[in-house]
Amino acid sequence: MGVVLVTRKTPYCSQCDIGKRYLERAEIPFEMVDITEYEGDLGGIKSLPILIIDGNPVGSLEEVRNYARNIV
Repeated sequence: MGVVLVTRKTPYCSQCDIGKRYLERAEIPFEMVDITEYEGDLGGIKSLPILIIDGNPVGSLEEVRNYARNIV
C-alpha cells in the first residue's frame, strides 16, 4: 500500500503543497489523493494533509515533515 498523502484540490491547500514538497525532497514515493475520493480510515485526523502509511493514518503536516526527515 505504501505512502498516501490525503489532500484537497479545491479550495487551494497551502499546507498540502508543503507536505508534498517534504515527501518529494526526501524522494519518498507517494500517492496524492483528494479527501473527497479517499475511501480509507482517516483516524479522526481533521487537518490536511493527512499522512497514511500502509493504510494507517499517521498524522498531519508535522508528522509528514518528521517522516520525511527520518527517511533521509
